[in-house]
Amino acid sequence: MASAYEGNKPDVRIVLLGVCGAGKSSMGNAILDEDVFKEGRTRESEVQRGRVEGRNISIIDTPGFFNTHLTDEELQKEMMKSLDLCSPGPHVFLLIINLENFTDDHRNIVQEILESFGEKALKFTMVLFIGKEKFSRREWTRIITSEKAQKILSNFKGRFHEMNSKAECDLKHVAKLFKSIDEMVKMNRGQHYSSEIKPISQRQEKNERVTQGEPKRLEAQINIDKDIKTKTKVERMTGCKQSEDPDAVSRYLQKVKADASVGQKTEAEKSPNPGLNSKGFRSNVIGSVGEGKSISQTASTAVPLDSDRTAPLSGNVSHVK
Repeated sequence: MASAYEGNKPDVRIVLLGVCGAGKSSMGNAILDEDVFKEGRTRESEVQRGRVEGRNISIIDTPGFFNTHLTDEELQKEMMKSLDLCSPGPHVFLLIINLENFTDDHRNIVQEILESFGEKALKFTMVLFIGKEKFSRREWTRIITSEKAQKILSNFKGRFHEMNSKAECDLKHVAKLFKSIDEMVKMNRGQHYSSEIKPISQRQEKNERVTQGEPKRLEAQINIDKDIKTKTKVERMTGCKQSEDPDAVSRYLQKVKADASVGQKTEAEKSPNPGLNSKGFRSNVIGSVGEGKSISQTASTAVPLDSDRTAPLSGNVSHVK
């Protein structure tokens, strides 16, 4: 892929990610050194542009993960919108993590990124820890070397940067941030996350699996209902519940199958020629007498072997010779 990230001061496109209340909007304002994003509960993806360090910067703010005001579908729509706002794609996903509540937040934010953008996005993601000024050097070291922090960073090859909160952040801190971003982009050979072909995220795959599996679930439920009706009918005919005698239903069904097999064998012995009854007639009516028809009514459909030359007989059986 050809890269537009060339020269001393290339343009940069950044998508801000994080949980609700992490401080994405305030950090976007700090980077642009201007209050352009409304700080609060963001519900829609929004882009703001400015010049920082002599280069054009596009920052896209997004709704927070685990947003109680948006459904999964609405959140996914806004995440896809963020890609359109920075077309042809972001150079970096900046994952904002607030150090104040980091140790107490046990939600899986990496899984949220995977569900929204797919595994490819991890290559373009950097963690930005904010609020460092509120911790001593020893506390910061303890946090960044913790098992939790290392587990998160392992998904991004250890890429992270730390900054103060907006109120304690100045242009010097922003300059250091862009140095870290430039190093990451250089490692990616100046490429960006491609939005030319929208990724099939894990969230979309999950929804598709649910949708595709619905017919099978309904079919399985129908079969279960049929089994229940069949067992109920058999229990009523045998007078024995399966819970009382688990083998009663099986014995009854085997008996029915055996009786049917014997009946077919007996009929075959009476009529050596397939399709003919014992008197040499071909009959198209099966079990008509059992259905309430008289013998004379049944006989009217009997046709001799030379039926292609003789009209069908009518009348009672006694008339057939």
